[in-house]
Amino acid sequence: MYFDLNQQIENDLNKIEAIIQHAKGAGVLLTMDSNSRSTSWHDSLTNARGRLLEEFLISKQLHIMNEESTFTTFRGSRGSSNIDLTVISNQLLRAVEEWEISEQESCSDHSIIKFATGQGKGHRIKLDSQEVRYIVKREYVDIFQGNLLQLLEEKLSMTNKEGGTEDLDGILSKRAHEKPDIEESIEEFHEMLKTACDKSFRKNGPQKKY
Repeated sequence: MYFDLNQQIENDLNKIEAIIQHAKGAGVLLTMDSNSRSTSWHDSLTNARGRLLEEFLISKQLHIMNEESTFTTFRGSRGSSNIDLTVISNQLLRAVEEWEISEQESCSDHSIIKFATGQGKGHRIKLDSQEVRYIVKREYVDIFQGNLLQLLEEKLSMTNKEGGTEDLDGILSKRAHEKPDIEESIEEFHEMLKTACDKSFRKNGPQKKY
């Protein structure tokens, strides 16, 4: 099977460009499975995709938050690498900190990545409720995805003809473009995500407040 690398990376970069344009000068934070390797984000090598992505990020004045770690963001049967990136614009340089790759099991080939957001060093976003941890087992992931899709269809009158999660980013992106209040869209999706977790996984009890 033949894959056009240049076309693939061009499509991905066009998506990032569209997000930047939609932000209209506001702060942008992107988390991505880039499938790109580069020593610029502490990988052991740089590939063709990595060089193209490097040039694009520099041209758009975007910054990579990834820090050097004893862990990698991806660990699979074919090896390990740092292909998962956290990218921010100039406006958020002082608002994102404490980036790290978690030791916690993710039930995936990709590691859990953590970072704090706020208005500068020492500040955190405070939530009214306590943090809830879920016991996530691989056999329940399909159940979670089914519950989330059902909630999206019920709450947002969205139809996913494929029946899977592959096109969800496109569907939600379109909705965010069409709805004037993006904060409201984020809040309603967060509520559906929490409800899907509650229906799919057992809770591990409340933890400390953030």
